[in-house]
Amino acid sequence: MQNYRHNARAICSRKCILQWHDSFYPATITNLSIVALGVHFDGSCPEVKIGDDCVVFFDGVKKPYPFELNFQVIRIGTSDIVLSCMDTLPYS
Repeated sequence: MQNYRHNARAICSRKCILQWHDSFYPATITNLSIVALGVHFDGSCPEVKIGDDCVVFFDGVKKPYPFELNFQVIRIGTSDIVLSCMDTLPYS
């Protein structure tokens, strides 16, 4: 099957916490590209809508920036969502 993606995707399995409004949802980052992040929920999935903003805390720990990034929901599945990053990372 031909791959029509414009950007490469890296498969991964990193724990994270997604914050939507005032609730926190443990999740796993399942894939990552330059433009999007795939997130899978083992438990309850937030009732997000396309266009909703949320925050992802990487490695499943609520720490201050740079481990926290703002995202926007761009696709929704049964127990998965796809997020587009709204932050720019500073150069180190």
